[in-house]
Amino acid sequence: MALKNDLIVAMDNKSVRLYEDEFMVIIADVFPKSKHHYLVLPKEHIQEVNSLKTHHIPKLIYMELKGLEFVVYRTMLPARCFQVGYHAYPSMNRLHLHILSKDFNSVHLRHPFQWNSFHTEFFVPTYSNYRTIIRKTAFKLILK
Repeated sequence: MALKNDLIVAMDNKSVRLYEDEFMVIIADVFPKSKHHYLVLPKEHIQEVNSLKTHHIPKLIYMELKGLEFVVYRTMLPARCFQVGYHAYPSMNRLHLHILSKDFNSVHLRHPFQWNSFHTEFFVPTYSNYRTIIRKTAFKLILK
């Protein structure tokens, strides 16, 4: 169980925070799957993608834009060089947005499941999350 909470612990550790503001924290992934692999975590406790509601969408957009701005500035690479999204079935507690370079050049990318976690429907691009949240909310309103 301790490993599942490592992101929460990392957020509280000032030495691993690369960026912080009132809404989010950016840290480097401990086991990067690319040359550049960062995690953007909201300060609000949100367990996972399936916990998201429509009122979270502005915060998710902010996390994506601010995260990309940080990564582009830090790496000096254009935004198109990065893949941005969430794992549909996360292994860690706390919602976290992955921003990683598309090179997938890493010693931590050793097993097929690690590759698949960023190249199949297991990895959900941010825009897909917004659509899913809106659809779920609309469906609930129709059922009322």
